[in-house]
Amino acid sequence: MRKTGLCSIFPAINKILLICHLFIYLNNLYDINNMAIVHQVYFWLKNPDKAEDQQALIDGLQKLRAIDTLTTFHVGKPASTDRPVIDRSYHASLLCVFDDMEGHDIYQVHPLHLAFVKDCAALWEKVVIYDATDA
Repeated sequence: MRKTGLCSIFPAINKILLICHLFIYLNNLYDINNMAIVHQVYFWLKNPDKAEDQQALIDGLQKLRAIDTLTTFHVGKPASTDRPVIDRSYHASLLCVFDDMEGHDIYQVHPLHLAFVKDCAALWEKVVIYDATDA
């Protein structure tokens, strides 16, 4: 016996609802706002031979550790690795990881970050930033 009227469209509606729920679920999985953000910063000093400038930059970077949206934090300098593909021309690096874009955005306007830029910008000649998220 063939269904007629509303009864015949219920299976189609259920399939459409299932597809909608699946789409919403997948969209939330791949929503950039919910993905980890890796913030990599490389600094080239104006006066790389001045040890006090290098130390002032490192000290300034270390103060950023107190920003509470950071899940990973690392201040570094070029490693002694030596291969043709490695760029060791920078003088200091910063690696920050945030749970999501909101954490990154809070960091960008955090008073400690703003103070770091204000206090240390005169030390560097060049800054390169790479922000990455899950592939």
